[in-house]
Amino acid sequence: MPNAWISEVSQNSGGALEGVSVCEEHGTRQETFGATSFEATVVLRVPWNYRFAVMWDIYQNNVPYPDAVGTGSSDKPSAFISTFGVVPFPSKQVAAPDEVIEYEDALITCKYSTDEADSQQLYVQTLEPLIENQVLDKTLFCRGTAGGSSFKRELFDKEAPAKLHCMWTYTVRWIQQKQIPIEYAKLAGRVNDAAYTIRGVFPDGSDFVVPIEGMLYQPGAMQKSVYLKLAGGGAGTPIGEKIPYPGWDYTLRFHINTIDDASGAPVGVWNRPFQGDADSPTNEIDYYTPIWRKKDPGPNEKFLTYTSKTFPVDDGTANGVHFLPKSTAPAPRIAK
Repeated sequence: MPNAWISEVSQNSGGALEGVSVCEEHGTRQETFGATSFEATVVLRVPWNYRFAVMWDIYQNNVPYPDAVGTGSSDKPSAFISTFGVVPFPSKQVAAPDEVIEYEDALITCKYSTDEADSQQLYVQTLEPLIENQVLDKTLFCRGTAGGSSFKRELFDKEAPAKLHCMWTYTVRWIQQKQIPIEYAKLAGRVNDAAYTIRGVFPDGSDFVVPIEGMLYQPGAMQKSVYLKLAGGGAGTPIGEKIPYPGWDYTLRFHINTIDDASGAPVGVWNRPFQGDADSPTNEIDYYTPIWRKKDPGPNEKFLTYTSKTFPVDDGTANGVHFLPKSTAPAPRIAK
């Protein structure tokens, strides 16, 4: 029966860990269950000279925590490795001429979490609600009698009503990337010129379809990280080994602003501001209309607050532009 703590491929004939003992230390396993996440810690005993090989295998082959929540079922997402810690197993000291002790075994503390990014995807997604308040023009309203049949007085300044705009912020954090795409800066303040679908985002498994001009892009933080390049062998490097190079982590934020039309289909309204004095509105979308730039002589021209641009969608390859994930990507986590 394969060892559950390391990948099956590493245990096969010719594998990097063929015949290597990787054992769980008795009584070291700890599991923590939260409202939105699961974490586990375990200590593995391995031969000292194989400690790095074991850690690389667990990480680069996405070996999940093997018990309970770590099954990868639809309602129990896999817990992937988050951090390692290594200490020598107390054993008989072997004298060495360079004063470096040669240990027999290592104890590797492995911490797993469902909040950890899959090392094959290397991005984390969140979706959170956003509310914006817009104070309306008080001259459009008045005090009166029931039914609005008679005028009583104008509104005071502090009585001006407000419209609450319910929106979403969709965040994508790319981890351990080779470089930051030029679109990170060039598309700031732009809206999407094509529809985009976030798959299975809601608790019932339904999709979130974002229509044209429904998504406004804002760059987030960026920081130095490492980029793991898959080696091709040679110079003592095994084929399939991931070698760290200088890289980047960066965050992209997309503010989603849509209103359903009379048929229930979403409409992007970043270029259709709310109009408090809309003519004979019958549906909420009727309050969201384009605005026009005055031209003398006319005709007036349509004014676009935000320019539409193409938002690149990752094609799933190593050389793809890592901006928006593939629409078929795993569902993002609802923000805590």
